[in-house]
Amino acid sequence: VPAGLTPQQMGRISVYLKSDAGAALNAEMKRDGDFSHQALMERAALELKLPVQKGSFTFQLGVLPKAMTGTMGADGIMQETSDGPGCMLHIQEVGMAAPSVVNALLKIRGDKGKLAADIQVHEDGGRLVEAGEGFFLVLSTNPPGKGFKERFEVDSALARALVWKNLPDQLSATSMKKIGDRIFDCSKVELRTDSPGAIVNLNEHTQLGAILGEVALKFHQLFQDKLRDGESGRKQKIPVTIDSLWKVAEVLQNHQVPKPDYSGVDFVATLKGAIKGIYIDALRARLGDVGLVMCLDSGAGNYDQLWLTTSLRGLASGVLKVEILTEGVHSGDASGLVPSSFRIMRQVLDRLEDSRNGHLLPSSFHCEVP
Repeated sequence: VPAGLTPQQMGRISVYLKSDAGAALNAEMKRDGDFSHQALMERAALELKLPVQKGSFTFQLGVLPKAMTGTMGADGIMQETSDGPGCMLHIQEVGMAAPSVVNALLKIRGDKGKLAADIQVHEDGGRLVEAGEGFFLVLSTNPPGKGFKERFEVDSALARALVWKNLPDQLSATSMKKIGDRIFDCSKVELRTDSPGAIVNLNEHTQLGAILGEVALKFHQLFQDKLRDGESGRKQKIPVTIDSLWKVAEVLQNHQVPKPDYSGVDFVATLKGAIKGIYIDALRARLGDVGLVMCLDSGAGNYDQLWLTTSLRGLASGVLKVEILTEGVHSGDASGLVPSSFRIMRQVLDRLEDSRNGHLLPSSFHCEVP
């Protein structure tokens, strides 16, 4: 990597190379025959106006040896140390891994289901990196077929060193509930005191966070189900993941919408804004430039053509109550003297509707159909 850059600056380069601009730079350099890893890093640093000295590079360990001796911080982020206990490393979509990644992973294979005790980093003068007791490696991939394009079989040499476990296509309701409870207690969501929208600390109101989380989780599951319809053969993952729920929690914690009279927080508006900003915007690439939105009424005559509603029947509702006596009396005393409340009600209704054929009697209920 370029010498003299901080981890934060290297992170910026990594993000840039994964962006569309970084991909365009990569393609341009390959097309011009000027491609090498060092040249690409230098160009990326220059594009970001980072203080890199051309031709000056230093070796940096990759994520595998870092995880072998690293330490997991309280914030859940791996910290690089040379003599730490090691931590878990999860590599996603290993079926799409480049040959250089597969070769690096082959170094760590031991007996089936076990990891090698150490690896030798020839790129760093043959340095030996020993794995700590806490080092653990998890590889995951979507299976080839089943609607996933660009997914390949895992390298056979690597596959023989793994213990395989097939997971269901979807997380269970119990697992999703545990995930939602963990996210929306907001204990892991940073409260930014500099944000004007941080009014109520949800970490101190766990019951409120649980209610909001239940709504957000239900929407997340419905959104996922709808996106799966017609998604066969997709090249990319569904654009929302568990990370989307973390983003919703961050909005609920730091971007709260006050009530109109500023007497508190309008969490309904806050949650609506989070869902619109995170979930609906995730579909922006698929929706394109929307110029017209049409809402189709489920009560149309059929689904083979468009229907235009010109008029709708109205509805007038009310409560009709007939009372005769103020207290109960014996039927032997009152029969024939006290009128029937049911008969009175029937006479009142007969003023409005002919009970023989359902015809409405008042002329105000009749008008020309436009």
